Formats: sequence, structure tokens, C-alpha cells
Amino acid sequence: MTNEIAGIKALIRDVLSDARNLVRQEIALARVEAKEQVGEAKSIGITLGAAAVLALAGVVLVAAAIGAAAADLFGIPLWASYAGVAVLLAAIAFVLATYGRRQIAATEVLPKTKASLRENIAWIQSKSNGR
Repeated sequence: MTNEIAGIKALIRDVLSDARNLVRQEIALARVEAKEQVGEAKSIGITLGAAAVLALAGVVLVAAAIGAAAADLFGIPLWASYAGVAVLLAAIAFVLATYGRRQIAATEVLPKTKASLRENIAWIQSKSNGR
């Protein structure tokens, strides 16, 4: 009887040790994956930021040119022409912002870690049900 109790205690210790190791490995995987995604996001952010600054300067200059040309071509006041260009740019910005929001919503965070956790939970459940 004491051998059985000692065996059960050893088995429980082994299970707890394995569970601790599994949790440590999952945390390590999440850290590595998060660092990779942060590095990618940083690089993408810098590139998009530079592109946005240059695009903004270009849009301002093109909008001013279009506004002045439209005022000259149609014989309307310069302010009205600038207002028309501004409304057009605002509509384009709205469409782009809506598209960007959809893209962000579709982005999955830590996909490898989630998949690994699902596998581990399924494994634990299968072992606990089989006893």
C-alpha cells in the first residue's frame, strides 16, 4: 500500500513538473513571437510613416495646383475651388481609413502561440478523460 502511495506521489510530481515545463515553454514561445511581431511592426511603421509624410507633402502641392487650375479654368473664386478639392480629398481619406480599419481587424495576434495552446489544452483534456 505504501508503495502505491509513493508511486502516486511520484506520478503527481512528474505531472506537475511537466505542466510547469509546458507553461514555461509556452511563455517563451509567446515572448519570441511577440518580439518578432513587434520588430516587424516597427519596421512597417517607420516605412509607412516616411511614406505618409512624403505623400502628405505631395497631396498638399497637387491639391493647391488643382485648386488654382480649377479656379482659373472655371472662373470661380479660389476659395471655392480649394473647398471642392478638400471635400474630394476628405472622401478619399474616409475610404482609405475604412479599408485600414478592416485590415487591422483581420490581423491575428500571436497565431503560433494560440495554436500551441489549443494543442496543449486538447492533449491535457484527452489525458484527463482517459485516466
